[in-house]
Amino acid sequence: MSKIVIVGGGPAGLMAAERAALRGHNVILLEAKPSVGRKFLMAGVGGLNITHSEDYASFLNRYHGGANTLRRALDTFTPSAYRNWCHSLGIDTFVGSSGRVFPTSMKASPLLRAWLKRLNELGVTICTRHRWTGLDGHTIKVVHEGHNKHYPYEKLILATGGASWSNLGSDGKWTDILAAQSLSLVPFEAANCGFVVNWSPYMASCYGKPLKNVELSWQFNGTQHKRVGELRLDSKGIEGGLVYFASNHIRRTINEKGYCDITLNLLPNLSRTQIEKKLCSKPEKKSLSAHLKSKLKLSPAALTLFNERRHEDVINSLCSLKLRCIATFPLERAISSVGGVGWDLIDDNFQILPDVYAIGEMLDWDAPTGGYLLTACMAMGYYVGNAV
Repeated sequence: MSKIVIVGGGPAGLMAAERAALRGHNVILLEAKPSVGRKFLMAGVGGLNITHSEDYASFLNRYHGGANTLRRALDTFTPSAYRNWCHSLGIDTFVGSSGRVFPTSMKASPLLRAWLKRLNELGVTICTRHRWTGLDGHTIKVVHEGHNKHYPYEKLILATGGASWSNLGSDGKWTDILAAQSLSLVPFEAANCGFVVNWSPYMASCYGKPLKNVELSWQFNGTQHKRVGELRLDSKGIEGGLVYFASNHIRRTINEKGYCDITLNLLPNLSRTQIEKKLCSKPEKKSLSAHLKSKLKLSPAALTLFNERRHEDVINSLCSLKLRCIATFPLERAISSVGGVGWDLIDDNFQILPDVYAIGEMLDWDAPTGGYLLTACMAMGYYVGNAV
């Protein structure tokens, strides 16, 4: 029976622990925080989106980075397999109207409790408040309540997270340890993040307010992309689910050009002809804003944005309102990060050093929100927990 040490008590580490324990190994999981699954519980605030139900080919296209290695892990733990795993813990799931998959309770805590009960029954030892500080041969060094401790291992699985949730344990401080092992890492950047747009003071009344049912258009590598959804106006720019979906392309364009121009259609359910027909009879004494509000039911936030960026062609302004994104929001505000361990450093089984494996968000990959991040972390844990 091999001794396997896992660093990190997020979904990737917990799944690796389960799979390794099921195969008869002696598993010790070390977590720096006072409890495991903290980011998992945070993801469940407002409803735990575990995965997505779209066809598998489309599902795979949501991922950036990782190439065949990440694909291999996802093939072993597909969204369907993920749902079956939840059911095996007594957690029923359902598909929402958007195609996202949720537990029927919508909460993360029942699933985490059932999962920890299983790990306990499998004999997994979980040690909290154990912060990883270094490697020495086949021994991992940690600090626990001010005391140095050492854990020998036969296999070591690192699942320490990215760098966008330092208060929950994903602080990226492990990069110094791996850099000391002569590994060249990719600098962290914000992913699933908001973007800076230079507003005038006129926009102040809309900060924090949503724009619902708008269409975002952007270009990447010569291809036009469009998606309808909701975003939120912020004092620094724009953020929210619709923006996060396009964030990989927007961020990479900014890195290349210094900016990324995007377009908003404030009325994607109406054609230009329909809009023109609705607006053709404006009373002489009625303001344009009042006319737009009464005829098109534009929200106050949409009206303010329209007035901020409008030009002489009213209909074109409504259907093709241009914004320039010039930077990402700070990393600490991002849902996830990109960067860390590059895929050129790992083999087909996620091994980065002899008998040392890396999984989860500490690797350099990206996917939008909607269950994609969580599914990939679980899949990598599943794959490596079996592989070791």
